Amino acid sequence: MLDKYDVFVQIICDLAEYDSATGNCPVVINPHLPGVIYINLKQAGKHSITYTSHDDGKHFKRLQLEEEHPDCNDNNCGFELDLNCSSGFMANSFPTNWIVKINGIFHKIGSRSNHSFVSFNGGLSWKMLDTRIEQLTIVNNGGLMVGHERKKGKIWYSYNEGRKWLRVKIKAYNCIDIIPLSFDKYRVLAVINYKEKTRTYKLSLLKFNRALSMMYLMIGTQCDVNDFDTWYVPRYQGTCFQGEEMIYLKKKPLPICFDNRTSSLPTINACPCSLEDFHWYSNINDSKTNYFFKDNLCLLDTNLNLTESSKICLDGGKPLNHLNGYELYLNRFAQLDSDLCYPRETFLIENSNYSDYCISVSNIHFISDFSIRIYVIFPDQINECEFDNKGYYLPASFFKKYDLPMTISSIDPITYNINGKEIYLYKNHKIFRYFEELNKFTKDEVSLYQLNFDIVEITHDYINSFIFILDTKHRLFALSLANNYIKFLTSDVIDFSFDIDTM
Repeated sequence: MLDKYDVFVQIICDLAEYDSATGNCPVVINPHLPGVIYINLKQAGKHSITYTSHDDGKHFKRLQLEEEHPDCNDNNCGFELDLNCSSGFMANSFPTNWIVKINGIFHKIGSRSNHSFVSFNGGLSWKMLDTRIEQLTIVNNGGLMVGHERKKGKIWYSYNEGRKWLRVKIKAYNCIDIIPLSFDKYRVLAVINYKEKTRTYKLSLLKFNRALSMMYLMIGTQCDVNDFDTWYVPRYQGTCFQGEEMIYLKKKPLPICFDNRTSSLPTINACPCSLEDFHWYSNINDSKTNYFFKDNLCLLDTNLNLTESSKICLDGGKPLNHLNGYELYLNRFAQLDSDLCYPRETFLIENSNYSDYCISVSNIHFISDFSIRIYVIFPDQINECEFDNKGYYLPASFFKKYDLPMTISSIDPITYNINGKEIYLYKNHKIFRYFEELNKFTKDEVSLYQLNFDIVEITHDYINSFIFILDTKHRLFALSLANNYIKFLTSDVIDFSFDIDTM
């Protein structure tokens, strides 16, 4: 999730794992409804439970069944949707703006069962269908649901969003697919059945017609204006989200009629912005009235006389006042405990004169802002992340990536000049230098020195323009980049570390 500084922030932990073999993934975003997200979270046991967010990931709640299961209470039940990352899954699972249909598993203490789960309100509440219903197909914008019962070769169908089901036997014991077909005068469902003994396929056509009989499933009358209701995209706080209220015309469940609309466009109304619309929070005397709606966005009124905080750092250093208050707001940007996926308590004081977060200032007199950073070196890039003055991740931490022009291995000695953005790499008895530009290092390597011994470790001192070298014979050298000389320091060195503030 992005905060107001376009920085990615972790919003939730314990996601289920991605399965490359099946394509199952832990996160799916509704392609029709902005801000609606579905995730699978690992539970204490081995299975996962599906949660949903209707506010762009700020809050996640368990999926709710429209009818409570008699054996479930106190969250001892839940269902796990088979989320998938494929384009076919997205098209099949989200047929319209308000309909979601996904297969999944219903978990109850001591048991589990496979079902199809359907929502007709954008995922706010769900129906769990009979476990016998397979190959569920929804047409007519929700006006007709059709499924297959394999054991008895029957077709199940409902006109009223699953409130009542009817069945017809067509001897389709091995249904491959149920496909909606569209013609000028008729609406038809094709049921494809495969007979293994004869290795033949059987095609059955279920027609939409005026008659309502065993093989004709729906009256052909077209829906009129009285057969529709206004449907608001659901949110946790009313129907307004980021200054917009989205409204669709949705067919009522009970009328048996044909919805001949080929598409359904929303009516979008502007509505008052709220702090709940935003991913971030900052204690700069802001309130709901400080925002207005323009060009589909909630914007801060720049004419307001808002002043940034002028707090200082308790232990010295440079204050990061734009991060003040982040942890106070629902722990949304709190630092995570290193052992638990849970915000680490820091007991920030809201009205304190001191800034909540600071970065270090070097004791080297000509270095003004010297923060604590971590560098992670990969075969094709270097990742850099800034810490606060106590060595913790900042609330809006992110890794800045620098692409490398070559591929390195774990045995290649390499060091990084954090001031001049340079890489010093040892390969084949040579020390090479690469310069960084626009988050990429140059492809033109500069060979600085050729040595007659092998190096196992190298570290750069950008203050004094030195390179410290440890060779395979446990000898430590200092190489001056300014004066081009090398000096032997000591022998019998197994390993060494370098601290620029103690030089």
